[in-house]
Amino acid sequence: MNIAELFQKDIHRNINGVIKVGQKDDENIRQELEEYVVTNELDKHFRTFFERYTNALNNPTDKMGVWIAGFFGSGKSHFLKILSYLLANHQLENSRALDYFDEKRIPDPMLQALIAQAAHSSCDVILFNIDSKADANNKNHKESITKVFQKVFDEHLGYFGTVLPIAEFERQLDRQGKYAAFQQAFLAESGLEWKENRDAWGFHQDAIASALQTSTGMSAEAANRLLDFGEQNYTLSPEKFAGMVKQYLDSKGPQHRLIFMVDEVGQYIGEDSKLMLNLQTVVEDLGTYCLGKAWVVVTSQEAMDEITKNKIKGEDFSKIIGRFYRPLNLSSANTDEVIKLRLLSKTDAARAGLEALYSQKIAILRNQIAFTQDSADMPGYGNPQDFFTAYPFIPYQFNLLQKVFTQIRLMGSAGKHLASGERSLLDAFQVASQAVAGEPLGVLVPFHTFYMAVEGFLDSSINQVIIQAGRNPQLNSFDIDLLKTLFMVKYLKEIRANLDNLTTLSLSNIDQDKLALRQQVEAALGRLERQTLIQRNGDEYIFLTHEEQDIGREIKNTPVDSGKVKEELRKLIWESIFTDKLFRYSQRHQYKFNRKLDEQLHSQQSDITLHIVTPCAETYTAMKEDTFCIGTTGGGYEVLVRLPYEQRLVDDLETLVKTEKYIKLKSGSNLSPSIQRILRDQSDQNSKRCEDVKTILENLITRADVFACGSKLEIRSRDTKTLLNEGLSYLVGNVYQKLGYVASGFENEDQVSNALTRESQEQDINGQPVNVAAHSEMRAWLMEETRVRRLVSIKALVDKFAVRPYGWSEFDTLGVMAELANKGVIELRHAQGNVNLHDKGLVMQLRSRKEIDKYTVRLTDEINPANLKIAKDMASDLLNGNMSSDPQLLFEQYKNALTKRSQELESWLIQAEGGLPFAELLRTNLNLLAELLTKDSAAKFFDTFRQRRDDIEEFIEDVQKLQSFFSTQIKLFQQARNDLKTLEPELRHISEPDLLRRVDLVKQILAMSDPTAKIPELAMLLLPVKDKVQEALTTQIYQVESKSKAMREKLAEYVTSAHEDISAQLDLSNITQDIDKVVTSVNQVTSIDSAIARQSELESILPQLLQKVDQQANEIIQRQSNNGSNGKVTCVKPIVSVQVARVAPKPLLETLQDVDVYLEALRKTLLDEIQQNHRVRLE
Repeated sequence: MNIAELFQKDIHRNINGVIKVGQKDDENIRQELEEYVVTNELDKHFRTFFERYTNALNNPTDKMGVWIAGFFGSGKSHFLKILSYLLANHQLENSRALDYFDEKRIPDPMLQALIAQAAHSSCDVILFNIDSKADANNKNHKESITKVFQKVFDEHLGYFGTVLPIAEFERQLDRQGKYAAFQQAFLAESGLEWKENRDAWGFHQDAIASALQTSTGMSAEAANRLLDFGEQNYTLSPEKFAGMVKQYLDSKGPQHRLIFMVDEVGQYIGEDSKLMLNLQTVVEDLGTYCLGKAWVVVTSQEAMDEITKNKIKGEDFSKIIGRFYRPLNLSSANTDEVIKLRLLSKTDAARAGLEALYSQKIAILRNQIAFTQDSADMPGYGNPQDFFTAYPFIPYQFNLLQKVFTQIRLMGSAGKHLASGERSLLDAFQVASQAVAGEPLGVLVPFHTFYMAVEGFLDSSINQVIIQAGRNPQLNSFDIDLLKTLFMVKYLKEIRANLDNLTTLSLSNIDQDKLALRQQVEAALGRLERQTLIQRNGDEYIFLTHEEQDIGREIKNTPVDSGKVKEELRKLIWESIFTDKLFRYSQRHQYKFNRKLDEQLHSQQSDITLHIVTPCAETYTAMKEDTFCIGTTGGGYEVLVRLPYEQRLVDDLETLVKTEKYIKLKSGSNLSPSIQRILRDQSDQNSKRCEDVKTILENLITRADVFACGSKLEIRSRDTKTLLNEGLSYLVGNVYQKLGYVASGFENEDQVSNALTRESQEQDINGQPVNVAAHSEMRAWLMEETRVRRLVSIKALVDKFAVRPYGWSEFDTLGVMAELANKGVIELRHAQGNVNLHDKGLVMQLRSRKEIDKYTVRLTDEINPANLKIAKDMASDLLNGNMSSDPQLLFEQYKNALTKRSQELESWLIQAEGGLPFAELLRTNLNLLAELLTKDSAAKFFDTFRQRRDDIEEFIEDVQKLQSFFSTQIKLFQQARNDLKTLEPELRHISEPDLLRRVDLVKQILAMSDPTAKIPELAMLLLPVKDKVQEALTTQIYQVESKSKAMREKLAEYVTSAHEDISAQLDLSNITQDIDKVVTSVNQVTSIDSAIARQSELESILPQLLQKVDQQANEIIQRQSNNGSNGKVTCVKPIVSVQVARVAPKPLLETLQDVDVYLEALRKTLLDEIQQNHRVRLE
């Protein structure tokens, strides 16, 4: 049994593979109706359409648009045409279209009833391809779609739609009922039929004018004016067109419908927003005017929302979306089913044979039909039914060929016929079936067979490539078939054209040796590539057009500098594959490393080097020998990674650089669109090529040989990054041989700080410091630096032990230094002074960029054990027993303690210099402490300590005495000194010898250089003296109070004697206030002299008081004298005071004569006052 015998129908029969809306002959229509397959998907679409249509027969609606979407070859044009046949219920001899849709094709009676209702309704159907009806010159006109609709409508009515003014001329005649008469008159005048010759109306204007006059009776002048059929005189709009349609429908009755069925609207509109807006307006106005009596059904390769949202942006298409309600979308499943039912239906005998073949070959088929994992879903035979319905084709071919057709059309590789839909998938599968019709059972259709279905319609740029390749003596027929396959999958994203996938696509028999076929495909690809018919990009192969071939050859011939290739290789390896800047050897250690590629060093910053050698290296031939690589790495400073040879890497890398350079040179705005597209494709391919080269490099690294330190390493891991890291790890372990000396790791600042201050060091099982080897190395180096008198900064220290043979981290070096400083082996200094290891934030400062050069380290002097013993012996007194066994820590403790003590002594000295004892003693001890504190090393400190041992012992005793004085006795001392100062003025009033002796004893104690033993006596010594002084003070105060009482009595007595007549009128309260003030103040005095002074004060104010009494009395007498008429006036002489001492001519009387002179003067003064009627009061 051969392939042709499998099918129910003759595979060579004429099948109209492409449905054209313009084909209206009965034979084509009959075949279309007879062989139309109503799939499950189409059944749903029929139901949706006819439910909407029949519902609108009785319910007015403006949702009268139907959008049928489907990819190229999906059957949308066929579906549109079948709908037109059913709506018009097209008649073929004795049957109608509805008769072909019986219960076998439409099992559902409800759907049958809907279709029948639509078919029996009154309607006109206008079916047309919009592109064929449109005027190519007017596509850019804003009313282009309106014009097409007007044209087909006019033609449907029998008018000349090609020239709209003529159609309008005919319409007006028809409305007047004179169109038939006009045609008869034109025939009589010209001898020609009007409809057959109206396209040449410009040559028959006289006949048209005469016919108009005859048929309408108009004048010759009016007829000639009417013959101006220029379109500029005709206005067209969607609204006017909708009005015409409504007028026509009204003339046909209320149940009549008019249906515009438009093929390939989406392709015609493309990305032109003006056309889409025009279609929207046409459909909107038809819906508004006709309310469901006029329908618009269109097809498009894109769904409506794909056009309105993605292809045409920035416009509002909400109205057209509302009119085209519930669009119909045809999927690929529909096409598969149609092809299998119309073309591949098998006989019952074929079923038995195919099922037996499948059960026998099921395992082979699964192995044969396999694509790489990165391919889209490419189904094989899933079950016997798949095999039976699809054979000799493979299920993946249905969907894949649809993609091929679509992409060929979109990418412009097909001519206008394919682009217009003149080839379909059904046609392609029939041609392929015919190609294998005579082959025996077991044959499979290789994918290149489908090329026959499109070769006649391809652009010459494609066709000529295949034809010329067929004439090339270097190629065979298999090569050409493979070239055809490569062309068809050129633009597909679903499958990569690599060796494995091309092998599967080339299968031609179930039992074919696939390994041998793979080798055959691989050889063919090599030949095609050498002929520049295809281009390899990574593991993919790409078909080249003539232009692409030319560009491919130009790229091959583009000269490039080898340095550019090396630079590209460098970027791939160091910037894409192994981008690490630091190699992490362990949790604590990471190292910079030099990058070296093909013997060129790209960075110099470390002791270790990673050297990758690729097949591009000039010395690669020599380096293929292990002995050469072992010798190269014998120095121990680099790890050499030798990649295995791979010619593809060398070729692809060169092509990558050449292509990049070529694209840069060729880029420009003056290139043709096709060249620009090819350059874009080349750029995309080069990007993928770059990724492929990276993948090749990664793969080669995993298979590389690794050499280091004069040995070939056994690397277990075959991961790219792990392999390189293992090589570096081996190198680090050999270069930094003393890395392990730092056994206890330091990972952070806290650990280093702890090493600076902890009481005890970490020890190993032998009782030795864990890092003893590291200590030894650092001490030895510092000794050498000391010998050459070189100052060592922290930065120099860190740098020294960061390089070989150490490789210590910064924390390692600082940690070891900290341990040595803790032990007193080294000193840490800053600004010429020792650093306190307990300073907060010290380690952070040591690491600071600003401070790392300012901190220095040096070895300390050796400490004399005898000196140290003395310091320890005296620690109990000086350090309060808080003594460290570590010399350095003891030194730090002493410095801290003595610093604090010095500060204390300085504060006491300030007090002593204010009149206290011990000033000289304090200065002596402060000098001692200053001498000790100036020693900047433990050794010097303890040496001085021993030299000043006696002074220090005295200092200890002095401190006890000073602490006693300045903490407790100072108050007694200062109190006694203050008391003595207070008592000093009062002592002249004391005459008791015992009391005066006590005062002298106190003065002696206060004057002592060391009064500490006598100070307790001070308080008791002065107590009797203070009591005696208080007693004398009280006596004097009492005397003041007694005198004040006597003065008041004397004042009252004077008033009585001197002013008896007006004594009652005198107010003495104001006058005695002065006495009260003196009495009050004397009770506040604290000294005897002050109290005595108050007595004198009382005596001195008596004359003033008497004078005040006299003054007040005189004022009273004066007032009485002024008011004498009002009553009896008291005649009292005023009193004046005379100070008898002032009357004397001289202050000192020595002789009798002096006395006489004085008495005479006094007598004269007194007589003068009396003569003036005054009374005299002597003072």
